[in-house]
Amino acid sequence: MLAEPRDEYERRAQKRRAEVVALRLQGLTYQEIAERVDSTVGAVGRLLADARRYGEEAAAATGDRRCRHAR
Repeated sequence: MLAEPRDEYERRAQKRRAEVVALRLQGLTYQEIAERVDSTVGAVGRLLADARRYGEEAAAATGDRRCRHAR
């Protein structure tokens, strides 16, 4: 089995972060996002933290640095 090229992995990861950020901006909770993207609440938190770390514009707009699983 061959590893996926780095640039393909990074594009896929960015797309996944963008999807999670968009859902968060719509007001969904971490749990709701996890259910929509078939992931875990922890992974959603990690994706949002990574989006902030990489300076992805929409993530910075959330200003949310706490993991709130439910409102």
